[in-house]
Amino acid sequence: MVRDAKDTTEDYKSLDIRWMAREGLIHEDRIRSVTITWSISGRKTGSINTICTDAHVRFLYTYQETEELDYSVRIDKTPCHYGGVRYWFLCPKCGKRVAILYCAKYFVCRHCLNLTYRSCQEHDKRFSFFRKPIDDFTENDITCLIRFLERHGIDLGSLLK
Repeated sequence: MVRDAKDTTEDYKSLDIRWMAREGLIHEDRIRSVTITWSISGRKTGSINTICTDAHVRFLYTYQETEELDYSVRIDKTPCHYGGVRYWFLCPKCGKRVAILYCAKYFVCRHCLNLTYRSCQEHDKRFSFFRKPIDDFTENDITCLIRFLERHGIDLGSLLK
């Protein structure tokens, strides 16, 4: 049975509040208006106008060339142990505190879009011998399996009973 793979975060345009703070877009004492552009290999794939304060970010953009969207996403901040603050988006759909929002139509968190990371879908070759039929085991596979069992305190004899 083949399981349908979830969409990944890499498939969506995203906004990272950590990047926005580093670029000076989020600041307690001023309002910044800036256009953010996405591109692939130098070709523009999208853009969004933002108006940023330390309390919210207002998004203004055209969705699929037909629908004008204008809405705000609240910002939360938490103190850092050695001074300063860390900014977070509050997902407009679920209210979760997140660093990155992804755009389907509206910018929301990855949980609301049911997204996963591409790395979570990649095969881990270190465990490929667990999926092999026993007749296909190489000497190296058997050595790795014995080391794994020993490392985790599992007695091979008890497994064979």
